[in-house]
Amino acid sequence: MRHKRLYLSASQRFGFLLAVLLGFSMVPGPVTAQVNSGINYNQHFTTVAANNQPALLGKSFDNWEVGIANTYAWFSNNSLSVKEINDVANTDVLTESDVERTIRQFETESLFSAGAVITPLQAGVKIHDDQDKELFTFSVAAGAEVLSNVQLNRTFVSLAWNGNRQYRDQNIRLGEIKVNALPMRTYSLGVAAPFELGDVVLRAGLRFSYLEGIGSAYTEDGDLSLYTNPNARSLELESNVKANVSIPDTDAEVSDVPVDISRTGNGIGVDAGVNIRVDEQISFGLSVADLGSVTFTEETENYSRTGPYEFTGVDLAVGRPDEDGEDLALKADSLGDVIDYEETEENYTMPLGARGIFQTHLRVGKDIHKRDTFYQHHIYLHYQQGFQNHLRATERSVISFGYTYNLNNDLNAGGSVTFGGYTQAAVGPYLSTRLGPFKLGLGSNNMLALIDEGAANGGDVSFNMALAF
Repeated sequence: MRHKRLYLSASQRFGFLLAVLLGFSMVPGPVTAQVNSGINYNQHFTTVAANNQPALLGKSFDNWEVGIANTYAWFSNNSLSVKEINDVANTDVLTESDVERTIRQFETESLFSAGAVITPLQAGVKIHDDQDKELFTFSVAAGAEVLSNVQLNRTFVSLAWNGNRQYRDQNIRLGEIKVNALPMRTYSLGVAAPFELGDVVLRAGLRFSYLEGIGSAYTEDGDLSLYTNPNARSLELESNVKANVSIPDTDAEVSDVPVDISRTGNGIGVDAGVNIRVDEQISFGLSVADLGSVTFTEETENYSRTGPYEFTGVDLAVGRPDEDGEDLALKADSLGDVIDYEETEENYTMPLGARGIFQTHLRVGKDIHKRDTFYQHHIYLHYQQGFQNHLRATERSVISFGYTYNLNNDLNAGGSVTFGGYTQAAVGPYLSTRLGPFKLGLGSNNMLALIDEGAANGGDVSFNMALAF
């Protein structure tokens, strides 16, 4: 009987790879190093902004405030435009030139992110002394977050489409390949207090969150490289990668409908910051957000591969079925079928992705309306720096400029321009209004797709509503 030696090929349909990648990265419902300009640059909703900059808590109300259904959702990447994504998604037949053109758009380090933060209820209360001066402000909140990010590079995508023939006798570095997702419930307690230091007013804030992880996917930092030996006809893989997953139990029921709500992990998140008001017009803030982690102890699986591995092919008869009646040739392209990896069921800890935040605020045009003093013009500079490419954080710095016009403290309207992070560039407006105790806001950091799909790398939207007294 004639036998043919088949060799591992990474070639798979590019459309499928891209669909999986973008499908994962655009999970509806959810930074990121995203900058939610609708609240960061808006005086009506500093209680929401305090979720990342805790020292801002209490600056948008006199006595108490109740936030209702505050929501922020986004998707973004630093490689493909919205037009390119739509072209691929809406094309019935992908040609070689379509694929090659799309591959060329990938960066050496391509980043994709999607997420949502939903806070059904958030309440803040300000405590005063006998002279009606603020002693401190505290807040409580309950909500849910879905965070995700993908990291890969152009070489990996090219290898997936074209196979390894193009890299014969080359040692190629595939870099860090990451797929992370974290849905969780959050329960938070925040506090902020002012301290007067002569003419300078310092405001310090701290926020603690108890986190319930509802499953996760976490790829730990690692490296991957591949060498195609042209003489021995073999692949030499050097890897140091560990992937972890936790899949929640599906036995829970709500109204007799099975849903995935089981907690498989828990953890603590911490945000801290200070806001320094130099005078009435100038202030700046320093914060650290998303310190902490979630440890998964239920329904966990770990897959790891460390060190070198040489693959020399699989001996099989083409067209010969296995014991299940499936053609063995159809299995030869599966990396998992031929490369040994270690599988365990150990606990693992997933970090939240810490970020440093710096923001300056300039007020111009002092005015008085109904005995309330306010400033008409607000100018902002916002800077974020992550310490790794993970969930909301990126190693790529984020810088954003914003302007808000304040009309009698009843209407805030403005816009922002943002560069870096999970996107190349973003432009968006925001608007909020106050009618008595009722406040309503709507905004976006990235609406370029509505103007020019070719210039946009994603989109986001924020919605805010509150009662304040």
